[in-house]
Amino acid sequence: MVLAGTAAVLVTAWVVFVATEVVDYLAEPLRSLLTGLAHLLSAGGSDRSLAPSNPLWELAVEAVGLLCLLVLLLRAAWTALRTRERDAWQWALIAGSALFFGTSTLRFIGADGPELAGRAATFTYIPMSMLAAATIVEWRRSLRPRTWPGPLGRWTVDAPWARPAPLGAAMATLLMVGARAGGWPPYWEQLPGRYLVAGFERSVDAQSVAAAQRSRGLDEGTRVAADTNGITLVSTYGRHETVGASLYEDQDWGLRDQQLLQSQQVDYLWVDLRMSEQVPASGGYYPGDPDADKHAKPLPRKGLTKFTDLPGVSRVYDSGDIQIYDMRGA
Repeated sequence: MVLAGTAAVLVTAWVVFVATEVVDYLAEPLRSLLTGLAHLLSAGGSDRSLAPSNPLWELAVEAVGLLCLLVLLLRAAWTALRTRERDAWQWALIAGSALFFGTSTLRFIGADGPELAGRAATFTYIPMSMLAAATIVEWRRSLRPRTWPGPLGRWTVDAPWARPAPLGAAMATLLMVGARAGGWPPYWEQLPGRYLVAGFERSVDAQSVAAAQRSRGLDEGTRVAADTNGITLVSTYGRHETVGASLYEDQDWGLRDQQLLQSQQVDYLWVDLRMSEQVPASGGYYPGDPDADKHAKPLPRKGLTKFTDLPGVSRVYDSGDIQIYDMRGA
């Protein structure tokens, strides 16, 4: 307890006085998690129908794997209660294993849920794995071969599959498949697959890469506003400074857009018209989207085409779906 308490004090002091960025780093996913939970409990949840869900067999494997671990946890807890276990380490393993199931529920909350659950499992799997191994070995006593009387003499019933080695190997295999099925990235982000708006890897296609490569020819030192996919590609292929800006929502150019353009010093604007065809798979159209996880329908197309006739604005690139505008004359 002294060692654990000392470690807690040292870590807290380090975060408070030295590594202060840790607070902001952890605050953002926490806010996203709370927002997702509030929206999940509300009546109107967001329409995520365009983000494909896992195949049924993957969900079944994941569920069976978690059920096996739950059975082991319940057996260990029941044994500890029945024998009035006083070993603090045993109870610590049981508490840590229960925490594993608590963090597993994060995958159902918000767009960041699967990632947070996967990151948390790195730590919560430690006590769960130790408890599972110990329980399987202890279970061997109740699953050892038994001798039964019969009409032709005594006969022995043995269950080779229930021995610790094959049982543990089978469960490990099941858990590895289930972890891949329910881990990070989520199923809708895995490749290959059709194009998805704000789908990270699933948003990168030949058209968007070509547009980003062409953006390399824009003036150096310029700032480009774009959606999530545009920011990823323009900052790498184009090597421009990028920013997420809410210039797509209003159907007509107004004072708010003008002020936002000036305050964020936007020189060029990346517009992907497919944002008017799909809701964002990851929850938001661009980083900092105030309506993340709340989009029930795609953006109005008029809000994406209003820049065409805007005085002082010129369209310097057009691939059909992706357009780049020079906004410096606006």
